[in-house]
Amino acid sequence: MRRFSDAEEPALVGVEGSWPVLFRASGVLGFVLLRRRPSGHYEPSWPRLLPMAAIVSAMGWHLFTFPFSFTDVAYDAFADITSYSLNVVYITHAFGVAVYRRRETRQLLRGLEGTQEPAKAWVSVAGSLVFILHTALYFAINYLIVSWDSLYTFHWVCMTLIFPVLPLLFALYLASLIHALTQVYRRTAKELGRGCSEGRPWASVSLRLDKVLPGLQELEDNVPSQSIYHLRRSVRDFNGVASIVTHCKKLSHLVSLYNQIFSGAIALTLLTFLVNLLNSTYYTAISFGDWFMFYGGGLSYTVTVICYFYLLCGRADALRAAHDMVEEALLDLQQHPDTSSDDRNRLLSLSLHLRNRPAHISVGSMGGLSSSTFVVMVNAALTYTAILFQYRPTSSKDQ
Repeated sequence: MRRFSDAEEPALVGVEGSWPVLFRASGVLGFVLLRRRPSGHYEPSWPRLLPMAAIVSAMGWHLFTFPFSFTDVAYDAFADITSYSLNVVYITHAFGVAVYRRRETRQLLRGLEGTQEPAKAWVSVAGSLVFILHTALYFAINYLIVSWDSLYTFHWVCMTLIFPVLPLLFALYLASLIHALTQVYRRTAKELGRGCSEGRPWASVSLRLDKVLPGLQELEDNVPSQSIYHLRRSVRDFNGVASIVTHCKKLSHLVSLYNQIFSGAIALTLLTFLVNLLNSTYYTAISFGDWFMFYGGGLSYTVTVICYFYLLCGRADALRAAHDMVEEALLDLQQHPDTSSDDRNRLLSLSLHLRNRPAHISVGSMGGLSSSTFVVMVNAALTYTAILFQYRPTSSKDQ
């Protein structure tokens, strides 16, 4: 197993401190309803409901009044309407999660307090510039590919926000929280690995693990009191092992909180990705020869859709890998010569528990998110794109 250095870590912060620009932008647009106060408490910022309501109203009006006329084939217009409608549902659902899951979101953000490395200034600046340039690019593309005879500025702004700006921003928000969970698992594996490298593994592991999740003390309110009683009793009886068991239960609770809040949003992300990819690859196929439409209206959208969904799948894989690191560290502790037989049995039980309940990102009730999910969705989209292109009616421009 990989060993970690004993270098002193910098002062750790919460998720907002690790991704300040992203969370500020998400809060201004309404994806994050909670705001962190100087005291460290999270409270709902009700004025953020105003941009939510404005965006949802604008998207609804846009769908009912926008003339979908990128081509003169009704078949293509139907594909556009399906994609745009699903994106509107996706964004509206994201706002609903912010409002109706605010209590669970508060618990998750509190649990991640003091677990992340602070943001580097150049990373925040570079990330902001990339996102701004990306948004400006699609404003320019949409300005050039639509017919301005029947289009107003309002529609131009809405169509760019509906896709790709707002879905991309929400996907980055989801990915940042998965990354935060991954960092907690990695730090846990690090501290367990350091404990195993010492002569007495229980001498300092318990104290160090308490510093990995400083914000999770309040989460005991969400665990049945009987379980808390047995955990506290085990702390008195078995010292370091019980501390590790308690810590791993808290890790599992954090992932469970994330899935409780966002599993529906992840499922909609998958569905939206599939439809958007099908639509963008379809336009890439039909615009071959018209090189501006091919690169701007088709290929660029395809690349964007693939990149942001692959980011989510990659973060989910990283979380699973970090979970495996914790399992491996527990196995090393179990095999340490200074570990008593009772402690070995409890560590073995904990290892089996973690192996049967690995950290994963739920896609609704359909399973977990991973790179294999990405491959399956891309293959499905490309297959159906070929079928749609084969049966597409002939455009009057081609006759």
